[in-house]
Amino acid sequence: MEVLGQERGRAALVEHFETWVTEDDIQQMFEYGINHLRIPTGFWAWIPTIEGEPYLNDTSVYQEQIERILGYAYARGMYAIIDCHGLPGSQNGEQSSGQLTTTPSWFGGSASSETPSQTRSDQMVTAITEWLAKTPYRSVVTGIEVINEPRPYTDDQIVQLQNYYERESPRAPYPERWRY
Repeated sequence: MEVLGQERGRAALVEHFETWVTEDDIQQMFEYGINHLRIPTGFWAWIPTIEGEPYLNDTSVYQEQIERILGYAYARGMYAIIDCHGLPGSQNGEQSSGQLTTTPSWFGGSASSETPSQTRSDQMVTAITEWLAKTPYRSVVTGIEVINEPRPYTDDQIVQLQNYYERESPRAPYPERWRY
């Protein structure tokens, strides 16, 4: 996006998405006996980006592609996990989080506080559950991995991670957003 800009970047991403994983790929996996897909996504697929984040700021582009893959899975009786691979500020500093950095900002502050990136991650999970409630392929999704490979280094960061998991775990009675 930094080089191409939003419009040319959008076109390049759509072309990439539509050729990177095809229906033939899903069919081949099905024929090999694979019955579950893990679909890695970045937060930018679910909530708007903010200034300084180098991602396409159009969640519909990403969600259309996710729905396309879920449709292929649905047609074959396969299932999928939505994997939140990249969280705001990066949860580990690794390239797979969408941000290669030595200063990831998902963690920070004290054990009793949330960072702005954690608040946005909460918004991301809400957006995913709201989207799932609307997609005709919701029965295909068996779970949401709310954070991929977090890297807490301090006791406070471990508590922040535990707090995040507890906020994002549905409990009975389930919140209205989890019912569909």
